[in-house]
Amino acid sequence: MYKDLRDSPYLRVAVDSISEHSMFAYNYLRGDLPSFSQKDVPLPLTKRILRDTLHGIAALHDKGIVHTDIKPDNILIDWEGTGDSLAVVRVQVADLENVAYVPDNCEIEGVKLGNWMWRSPEAHVADPTHKPTDMFSFGLVVSLNLSRLNMATTHT
Repeated sequence: MYKDLRDSPYLRVAVDSISEHSMFAYNYLRGDLPSFSQKDVPLPLTKRILRDTLHGIAALHDKGIVHTDIKPDNILIDWEGTGDSLAVVRVQVADLENVAYVPDNCEIEGVKLGNWMWRSPEAHVADPTHKPTDMFSFGLVVSLNLSRLNMATTHT
């Protein structure tokens, strides 16, 4: 599967493996969306992070893959600088170990997928799920981040 996904800069795929320890090796990124959100993040950077995340989800969906666990912890960010010089270097969708190839004429059935806080309504009740469940979860991530930004700007 990694061969199908390796071309996208928006997906965190293993760059190597250590077979004697059953481990994958990944490029280093500084943190995830929750840790980055603790900073005073300007709106343009927030939009870039969300846009790049959407590029990662689209790269999966273009290959017929459903992520099943879109949430802030699975959005990794590499950044540099602080304050006014804060810059996002890279954004990648992570935790690809549970993704699934799901042809357009099929669905995942009978399981509650993903973290309960970020699940779509259909995933909560183990109804058939497909790409829209990823988009629902992404919508929750967007909503949380934009509301956090709105609260920060109204209190300053």
